[in-house]
Formats: sequence, structure tokens, C-alpha cells
Amino acid sequence: MLKIAHIADVHIQHHGPWRHRLFEQRLVLKQIANDLKAAKVDLVFIVGDLFDRPMPNNEEKATAGEWLRMLAEFSQVLLVPGNHDLRKAGNIVKSGLGEDCLAEDAIQALLSTKPAGITYIDGTRVLTLSTNVGPLHLGIWSHKTKLLEGQYRSPWDGWTPVNGLRIDLFHDPIQDCIGHLGNTLHGQDPSIFAVLSCIVTGK
Repeated sequence: MLKIAHIADVHIQHHGPWRHRLFEQRLVLKQIANDLKAAKVDLVFIVGDLFDRPMPNNEEKATAGEWLRMLAEFSQVLLVPGNHDLRKAGNIVKSGLGEDCLAEDAIQALLSTKPAGITYIDGTRVLTLSTNVGPLHLGIWSHKTKLLEGQYRSPWDGWTPVNGLRIDLFHDPIQDCIGHLGNTLHGQDPSIFAVLSCIVTGK
């Protein structure tokens, strides 16, 4: 059996109306880590908006780093960025601008020391992991790609299907993207949950 925890929109913040609640947030994050450890989770996916802003202060970074290290003590952790973790330079994004368009990436800065057990995937790609139930193929729909090129690209384009479980990971409910099962995912359409259920369970 493979146990996966899927987490998004943590929004670690110590500013604005939430500036007095970081202590509470740390308690909640510690409880989440303890619960996942007790459940013997194998993989933790954090799919965007770890931070509330792309330039977190030292307390926000310390909180995030501590929590990720707690998770990595018992599980493999994989992160992808969300819109709050990134900031573009200027107001217009055009295809082909490349990395010059990106001004800030809060997660990349936090993980610059490449801590063990934590993987950050900021580009569109398929990542294959070896697990106790066989290969796990992760289709990463990168929000950084969307930011830099103005739209998402499918990670499955050009990918040769092989045996194993396949899961799409993305921050947004992506309007009209095509999952590996050939389903069209529509933004706020309630059917997205049925599609994702099929993807996660492999049914």
C-alpha cells in the first residue's frame, strides 16, 4: 500500500491581519506533521502556495523550513509552486521571455541548500518515482511555466506511456487542460473532483 498526503494553500504568513497568528499556524502545522507520521504516510505532495507572498520574511521562512524538515523525517516531500509563491517582473508575460521574467520564487529560495528528502519541481515535466507499489508517474503542471509563458503546458505531451500509477499535480483547477486519461478539466466544474478521484485511485 502507498499512502499519499495531498496538501495545498498553506499560506504561511506573518503579516497583515494574520501577523499575530503565526504561533497558531505553527501549532497546526506541527499537528499535521504528527498526524501524517502516525498515519505512516509515504509521500507528501504540497501543490502550491506554501507561502502567502513571494518574498516571505524570516519568521515565515523559518516556519516553513521547520515544517518541511518535520515532514521529511518520515516521508518523501515534493513541492510545486502556486501563484502566491511566485512574482513576475513587470505586468506583461509573453511567451519566450524565459527566466528574465521571473522576479521571485519563495520556495526555490527557501530550498537553496537542497535539504534531504525534499524535492522542488518548478518546471512542467513528468517525474517518475520508485515506490513500494511500483512506478509512480507524476505529471507536474507548473505554475511557473504558466507565469513565464502565459499558459500551462501539458507534462504528458510526448510522454511514452508505461506501466505504473499516473497522477496529475497542479495548483489551479486548470481550465480546459487535458489529463492523462483524456479528460478535459474545467476550472470550477464539480466534475473535476470525479476526474481527480479517477486519477488518484487509478480506476
